[in-house]
Amino acid sequence: MNETDSRICELNVAVPSAKSAEITYEWGGATSVDIVQYAGESANEATTTFNNFRRDLEMIYGVTIGEQLTLTGTRVASFKPKNSLKLDLRQFKREKRLTVHVTLTPSLF
Repeated sequence: MNETDSRICELNVAVPSAKSAEITYEWGGATSVDIVQYAGESANEATTTFNNFRRDLEMIYGVTIGEQLTLTGTRVASFKPKNSLKLDLRQFKREKRLTVHVTLTPSLF
């Protein structure tokens, strides 16, 4: 692997309600887990999936997770369940397809 390379591997561990999941390994040692919770054309289903996932996280961790709306219309909810882990939950539209996507980014520092 050289400085510009990264490897993407399918995650072989079942993630509840996930449509797909993969791990990205960057050349510098950074790793992230990307999980697709919803991919389809229903705005209602995408919104429900996003809201339910955020609500479940809030119940598990006993926190309120803030949310932002970007200029492109993407809903983003981010928080750090641990100092060494960041979680980003996004709902966005790409062409005619709506997606709810979770990215877990562990940090060694």
